[in-house]
Amino acid sequence: MRKGKDRITVRLSESDLKGLSKIQSSGDFTEISEAVRWCIHFSVALMRLIPIAILNSFVDTEVEEVKPDDTMEVTPEEVREP
Repeated sequence: MRKGKDRITVRLSESDLKGLSKIQSSGDFTEISEAVRWCIHFSVALMRLIPIAILNSFVDTEVEEVKPDDTMEVTPEEVREP
């Protein structure tokens, strides 16, 4: 698999191409080989991850680690009755 500037090029074997032509003519997806199936899963995974990565770049992700021995002091003025 090779990445171009605007596209990803995948080399398929002759059996993959025959399987794709059978799918195209019959609409039956049982003839997909492992390589083609992997490419489909990979492209779907990328489509799901890219928007998440873009959104995560805008989110501040600093999280303070809380240790079990940490305690928090609360004054009576800070406690509210329900």
